[in-house]
Amino acid sequence: MLRHAGYKYAPFALAKYYQEHIHEYFTLFNAVRRAEEKKEEFPNTTFVAFHLDGLRIVIDRLHDRVNEMVGMLLFDAVVRQHLDNKQINPRQYAIVRHVIEHGRPLPLTAMRGDPRYQAMYLKKTDKTRQRDLKRILELGLLRADGQGQLWPAFTGVLGGGK
Repeated sequence: MLRHAGYKYAPFALAKYYQEHIHEYFTLFNAVRRAEEKKEEFPNTTFVAFHLDGLRIVIDRLHDRVNEMVGMLLFDAVVRQHLDNKQINPRQYAIVRHVIEHGRPLPLTAMRGDPRYQAMYLKKTDKTRQRDLKRILELGLLRADGQGQLWPAFTGVLGGGK
């Protein structure tokens, strides 16, 4: 019904919600069927309420995801502006982009083990590595949690998980 009404993505998101609540879905579906057989008044009410609650949850999830994506795009523009204004160097920019593209917290040890990171510092000292990371952290482009993981600053997460 939603697809025919012009809602392209809601049916797929609702299908995921139904899958997550499959036992409740079938319990209500069977209860509605029995209520209809007994000729009860408004037998579909519980299922419609379940559907509407699912739709609200799906819309909230989609809203949160869009906000997250917009935040990431705005943050990416800020990082690029820092590079363009020479507030960070290309190595620092590459580090921040790597953490963003990782899509989840990136352990500092994993970043240091990455061949791209190693290539950037092939002819640099450890002091340069430390200075680059320190600058990124000072500018608030990345955040480090207590477990040695780097987070993009747009996530707003510090010391915990999302």
